[in-house]
Order: sequence, then C-alpha cells, then structure tokens
Amino acid sequence: MELEYESLKNELLRVLDANKVWVLASSDGSRVSARSMSIVHDEIDVYFQTNRDSDKYRQMMQNENVALCCANVSVEGVAVDVGTWEDNLAMKALYIQHHKGSYEAYGALPGQVVIKIVPHYVVFWKYIDGKPVRDFLYVVDKKAERLFYFDQYPKA
Repeated sequence: MELEYESLKNELLRVLDANKVWVLASSDGSRVSARSMSIVHDEIDVYFQTNRDSDKYRQMMQNENVALCCANVSVEGVAVDVGTWEDNLAMKALYIQHHKGSYEAYGALPGQVVIKIVPHYVVFWKYIDGKPVRDFLYVVDKKAERLFYFDQYPKA
C-alpha cells in the first residue's frame, strides 16, 4: 500500500534525532565490516568523522555503497568524503553538541575527515496489530510504501 512520502521521511528524521549512535556497514567487495558510529544529520543526510587511515575509510572509498542501522531502521546509501570539520562548520557545531568527547578525542587528529552518507533507500520494520510490516522509503523516487510481511512471504 502506498504511504505519504513526507510523513515517512519525517519519521526517519525523528529516529535520527533520537538515536545518535548507528551501526555502519561497509565493504571493499571481499570483506564486510560493521561498527558503531557517532552521527549527526542535516535533513536525512548523515555525517560522522573518521580517519583516512582507517579500514572503514578505505572500504568506503573503494565501494561507496554503505548501510546504517539502528533499532528497526535500516538506511542504504552512498558515502562521500566531504573534507574536514572546517569545511563543514554547521555539522561540526552539531557534532560537538552531541558528541563532544568524540570530537575532542579524534576531531583534530591528522587525517581526520567528515563522511556524508546520502540515503537512497530506507526500511522500517514494524508491527501493526501484531503483524509484521515493512515501510519502505525510496528517497531517489520520493515514494513510500508499506508491505505486510506475510503477504510477501507467506507462513510455511
């Protein structure tokens, strides 16, 4: 069933506001890894800091396709190196507001960069009247829909 795009997008924004640590999964094609990341966001774009010498940075530069997950929400998108915090002052202020310790520990280290995740596809796992459903946000197409799980995958 079709859902209202802006309504589901706003639900994503509420989840991003409420959860400042997400799991980031990245892959270089042969190896997948996941780790918790301290994040901030501008609308649905997600930002975090990392180091150019890290495995995750090398993976994202080899394969820009990544996923973020928190609770029952999964976000798929592309990772972009957007420079340093000095190139992203509004995000820097927001990051310090929410992750001061992380910024103070790592923000000024040589090789630190800011990564922006541009979401393309979001899935919300939910239960409605005890039935599992998935709400899909197709960011590129600006569409949203709900699929009842057992309509797609009937019980055996």
